[in-house]
Amino acid sequence: MTANRRRRRRIRPPSNSSTRMLLVLRGTVLCTVFTLLIKADAFAFRPTDGYNMMRRRSFLTWDVLSGAVLLIATLGSSPPAHAAEEPPECRNGAIVAESQVPGAYQQICMELPTRTIPIQSTGDALTISQGTGTGTGGTGSVQGRTGVAVWNSSLLLTRLLDAISAQEIKQPMLRQGSSFLKGKTVMELGCGTGLASLAAAKLGASRVIATDGNSEVVQLTKFNIDKNNLVDNVEAAELKWGLLNAADFFDEADIIIGSDLTYNSGTWRVLAETMGAVLKPDGLVLYLSLGHSGFNVSGELGGFLSVVESEGLELIDESSDRWPFYMDGSVSSVSRLLSRCVSASERTVLDSNGGARVIVLGRKKRK
Repeated sequence: MTANRRRRRRIRPPSNSSTRMLLVLRGTVLCTVFTLLIKADAFAFRPTDGYNMMRRRSFLTWDVLSGAVLLIATLGSSPPAHAAEEPPECRNGAIVAESQVPGAYQQICMELPTRTIPIQSTGDALTISQGTGTGTGGTGSVQGRTGVAVWNSSLLLTRLLDAISAQEIKQPMLRQGSSFLKGKTVMELGCGTGLASLAAAKLGASRVIATDGNSEVVQLTKFNIDKNNLVDNVEAAELKWGLLNAADFFDEADIIIGSDLTYNSGTWRVLAETMGAVLKPDGLVLYLSLGHSGFNVSGELGGFLSVVESEGLELIDESSDRWPFYMDGSVSSVSRLLSRCVSASERTVLDSNGGARVIVLGRKKRK
């Protein structure tokens, strides 16, 4: 998400319920070590063989001290923020209801320092740090820095990519029999925490470029790339939308992915310019938009589509010979795949805010 997203109120990280137990353990260990040291002294000064007993005292005391220091360090250190268990409603990358506050939206899972997101088709799980905790340099707030949290739209886009890959495992979905992501260069616009970019890498993309216009968000994405050991094929770059900045990535992307980018009509033109500049001539854009209370997702997308044609892009629908997804020689609907990605309770959450829509774009073919 870009930095000019709707404002959210200050978010406080969850409290650490294990602190009291750790203090008790530290006290117990210290008492035990003190007792052992007293016994070691008493044993070492027994008047038998003086020299050998002094050596025994030295070695025994050193062993006890070394072990005690290691044990105290292990038990005494506070667990990292991401070690806190996710509440049930947030587990497995769940999509949860948002609540509207003045000029903003929020939901409980945004308050977590870390979320764990499963990738079903590969059996992997991504660990995504949110910038709401001090462990990643955050201040506990997403106000004016909305890209530091995992949004429902990013979760849904990740699931869609996962579902496409899962279908490809069963049988090729593309008309040419190739993969949508495997071996491709993928660019995400407005990457936020980098979740969908990291998922694309796990699903076989050879190179992924995660971009965002907010430098703080880019740093968080780099943190998550490193955390998930994907530095070899995922890079994070700052990219402010517009033709001039996009020229640095001209014709690089086989696939562009993005979610929840069209909420601000003032950015439609520069977003379309960026897509048209970085996309290869035969490349595709997979874009997902999610409704929010007070925002009409169909109206939002309709307005954006009225702009893209003037920037050299066109909508590719299921009737087009460029539609990418086929199974058994028949058209495969992305909407149908999307509906399989959510539970009944999650569908209720999405429908209550206007649902979700997915579009596929491509560059206009020269006549």
